[in-house]
Amino acid sequence: MSFTYSLDDGIATIRFDDGKANAIDGNFLEGLNGSLDRAERDAANAVILTGREGLFCAGLNLKRLPSLPARELQVTLELFTDVMLRVFLFPRPVVAAVNGHAIAGGGVLMLAADARIAADGPYKLGLNEVAIGITLPSFVVDIGIATLPPRHHAETLLHGRLYSPAEALQVGYVDRVVATTGLEAAAREAAKGLAALPSKSYAATKERLRGRLIAASRAGAKAEMASFVESVAGGSLRPR
Repeated sequence: MSFTYSLDDGIATIRFDDGKANAIDGNFLEGLNGSLDRAERDAANAVILTGREGLFCAGLNLKRLPSLPARELQVTLELFTDVMLRVFLFPRPVVAAVNGHAIAGGGVLMLAADARIAADGPYKLGLNEVAIGITLPSFVVDIGIATLPPRHHAETLLHGRLYSPAEALQVGYVDRVVATTGLEAAAREAAKGLAALPSKSYAATKERLRGRLIAASRAGAKAEMASFVESVAGGSLRPR
């Protein structure tokens, strides 16, 4: 997994590309965590997250993770929880420049951002965990509840539907859909707009808006972890 970090005019761009599916495993999570550390050290005014053209993130690596020893799998899934919540509560604005498929765990990463701009194309976006036999952890449900319009909660969280970019715009998964050639500029425009907000009040209000919502699911994460590990490791995952 390759992570590329750049800082331009106070905007940090974190680009991830493994040359394959941009699937989430321990290496992905450590790379994203380290890149966020760097953005904080640089006092970046905003962060843009993006994959490569055609593929933002395909979710948890369901080829590799089920083969891990039970303890290593549990540690990786705990890290997945911690990193997704870090993005969701990150003190500076985070913009997802969704330049391709964003499915399951990739959909979680997309929803954890403060603004989501998607490239138009033959891509699928959404949380299909239930459809493939994975029970959504409470922290994912809470991110979805905080981000998605209530009238679409059943369809987006429970029914496991995947959407085209245009459909994702209609149900609130993304805020804007643009041509692939305009994605970078649109993401920077959004990042600059959010970065102009006073940093201290932005961070404090984000914590008040989201922190209490997440506190309960974070506290219960260990109790849920056994079933989450079983869902991923069970070997009965059913493709949609």
